[in-house]
Amino acid sequence: MLEENDFKRIGLEMCQVINENVLPVIEKLDERIEGLEKKFDELDGKVANLPDKAFLTNKLADLEGSVIVRQKKEDEKVNLLVKLLHKRAILHDEDIKFLEQIHVFPNPPQY
Repeated sequence: MLEENDFKRIGLEMCQVINENVLPVIEKLDERIEGLEKKFDELDGKVANLPDKAFLTNKLADLEGSVIVRQKKEDEKVNLLVKLLHKRAILHDEDIKFLEQIHVFPNPPQY
């Protein structure tokens, strides 16, 4: 049967095994976890600075509006140029009809 000294030696051996084998592994895991926590904190900071969907949608809508305004101005210039060239008899009626078929922005009906 085991005596009290045997139990103490077994306890000491168990402590030694834990100190030599288990604790170093736990310390390495702890170091890796700390590194992962730092990386997650960095990612959280980056994600927090990303624009959200509503912001991007608004910016795209603004950009689309700006592009449409520019296109309308260009369309007005082209239409004015076509009228001027027709008045000066540079463009013929067939040319005007052909150009009128190409509508970027349809002209409003004139009454």
